Amino acid sequence: TIENSYSISSIDAESQVGGISGNASNSTIDKTYYAGSINALTNNNIGGLVGNIQSTSLNNSYYNKELASYEIVGYNTNSTISNSDGLTRMSMQNSDNYTNWDFTNIWQISVDNYPNLR
Repeated sequence: TIENSYSISSIDAESQVGGISGNASNSTIDKTYYAGSINALTNNNIGGLVGNIQSTSLNNSYYNKELASYEIVGYNTNSTISNSDGLTRMSMQNSDNYTNWDFTNIWQISVDNYPNLR
């Protein structure tokens, strides 16, 4: 399980890469975001959040689609994706756009910034 997590780093990889995970199998990814860039040598299983997702639940997770211009996942097998999408930088800097996130106890966000953990 990956929960209440984020990354803002730049990623350079050949294939099977995502902002949160390159590969996720039989797991849960919930309340995460990625706000970095992805530079891939191939178009093989590249996703804004996860490169290759199998039998996994991806929920309430977002990525900056202006920096990582890929679909949310590169390859999906038997997985569910809910309340997850690519957003613009401006949208990612507004707590109203994060479904089911706890901005009272776990996350905080200030004007013109991405969320971070308390």
